[in-house]
Amino acid sequence: MLVAVCALVACARKVQYLQAETIVEETSAAERPADGHDICKESINYAPDIDNPDHTPMRYIKINVHFIGDDKGNLNFSGPEAKRFAERMVRVANYKLSLNDEMALPAGNSTPKLPVRYRYVLTGKTGDPGDDGIYVHRDSELMQFNKKGRPHHSAEKAQYDTYGVMKEEVLNVFMLEHHPDSVASDSYKPSSDGIGMKYWVKMAGTYLKYQRAIMKKKADPFEETIGVTAGLLNHEIGHSMGLRHTWRSDDGCDDTPKNSNCWKGKGCSNNMMDYNATQSAVTPCQLGKIEYNFSKENSSMRKLLRKDWCEKDPDAMVRITKGQRITWDSAKDLTGDLVIEKHGVLRVNCLLSMPEDSYIKIMSGGQLVLDGCTVTNRCGGEWNGIVTPVKRGQAKGVVIHKNNPVIENVAERKYLKRGK
Repeated sequence: MLVAVCALVACARKVQYLQAETIVEETSAAERPADGHDICKESINYAPDIDNPDHTPMRYIKINVHFIGDDKGNLNFSGPEAKRFAERMVRVANYKLSLNDEMALPAGNSTPKLPVRYRYVLTGKTGDPGDDGIYVHRDSELMQFNKKGRPHHSAEKAQYDTYGVMKEEVLNVFMLEHHPDSVASDSYKPSSDGIGMKYWVKMAGTYLKYQRAIMKKKADPFEETIGVTAGLLNHEIGHSMGLRHTWRSDDGCDDTPKNSNCWKGKGCSNNMMDYNATQSAVTPCQLGKIEYNFSKENSSMRKLLRKDWCEKDPDAMVRITKGQRITWDSAKDLTGDLVIEKHGVLRVNCLLSMPEDSYIKIMSGGQLVLDGCTVTNRCGGEWNGIVTPVKRGQAKGVVIHKNNPVIENVAERKYLKRGK
């Protein structure tokens, strides 16, 4: 046994953790980007990679849900029913995002079906473990959603001002209803409506839809109502994340279809930002816009994210596998270590944020190209730098510096073995 232990110790000592070899290269004028052109601000570069979805870490948008009924506690979900509805609505909305159906329009399109790398998480007040982020209010005035004018116009933020929780940190979702007098009018259509703003969302008509499903003796009124409401939630939060309706003259995306002005069936759109029965498809351009907005420091969208990129998640390692040649033309907030395997090459052209206590490890024969980028911890903490584990007789991994990259917030490398 003693011989075996000694053999293992001797084997372990053959591996050294050293700083990667650094090569500084000048960039020729022909290689430099044109004046005014910044690839790091091109939103399409932020669309998730269909072959490497983990290169875009999952984002979690913090939300809470408010049900506002009348002064008697009627005309909306309340009590355990409200909690059940909110939790189920969020689960179904996240499920729709996870599927991201293929685009129905235009006919015969080949729009790539990319992974959607964001989800919602119900979030209560900080420091209050009993707060699940689901609230019920009684307010006959503020329960109203008026889509045709004042008072209580849909764009007014009285509900947010009065009942908002964790403002500008959590997206507040308000479940409202059309006024009974409006519903009684033949000229008023109490449809499922909503509006999405920077820090709040309003949705109306859900409880009325549920009650009508009961009257029509639907098999499962609760689930049927949730299906449509979850699609509407994704649509309105899409607005909060910076997306526009696709039927406008220009929504900023060439890969979104013009609204076909029909609800469901053949020839109808299924895009999340159209009005349709499923709202189940998101294009690469739309995803790129959302991810770009997530990356921008101090943007309203970034403020609503759970800050998973500050501290290391041991299970969130990103690997550039053997033989891969990958270029990152977008800012990245990694949540774990980054490993470049043998003969793998990674080129970083924009900001790269590493979580605290993480490292970039370049295996022997691997290569990291840092081209005018910044590698840092965006939370003000320290990460563990760039290392290469090598065995006796092997070459180090290589770091190539081009256009004066910045590497900052690196902790003292106390963990290195037999190297500096």
